[in-house]
Amino acid sequence: MTKMIENLKFWIKGKTIYDVHSPFLFEFLNSFLDNSQNFYFFKNLKSNRYSKTTKIKLFKIIRYWNPGKIYLIHPIQAWSLQYLASVKKNLSLIEVNGSMNNFFPHSCFLIDGQIQSTSLISMLNRLSISIQEELQMVIIINPNQSNQISTDEIDSKYNLLLFTKDILILFHKPRYKGKRNYFVVSRYTKPWRMGFFN
Repeated sequence: MTKMIENLKFWIKGKTIYDVHSPFLFEFLNSFLDNSQNFYFFKNLKSNRYSKTTKIKLFKIIRYWNPGKIYLIHPIQAWSLQYLASVKKNLSLIEVNGSMNNFFPHSCFLIDGQIQSTSLISMLNRLSISIQEELQMVIIINPNQSNQISTDEIDSKYNLLLFTKDILILFHKPRYKGKRNYFVVSRYTKPWRMGFFN
């Protein structure tokens, strides 16, 4: 019952990409949220800890972002994300267990969200120390809805937060003033935002 209420709250406050005015965000969200482009191996993806829909979304995000490296922060089910290496030639997936420093510029960090929120906040804040003054992206897969993350506790280096139903994306965007949070859903789940009920 609690899960249903949490989902309902999310859908009510969620916006579609057409309610997001930042060109950077609009283009980024458009690359995966309502993008129906398919790749031949999508049909072979299986749901396990991460759903097939989430895996497809991750592939499209990584493909658009085009990172130098993907860091899989422990604890994460690394074997189920190996397919991400096929996004582009010579893309490395590196498992990180312990020390969080000397990261490659323009990287992507993947974290499993099914851990206690205090551990997650601690992990994000340790990671932020290593992030230098360039654009970086952290993806939390399946953020634990019942264990809500307080955005006030997250280091201010992460100044742009995107919440989708199954993924939380944090950006460190230099020269971006303030901290913004966006709850974003597919336009197909929000008919009143397409003008049907205006």
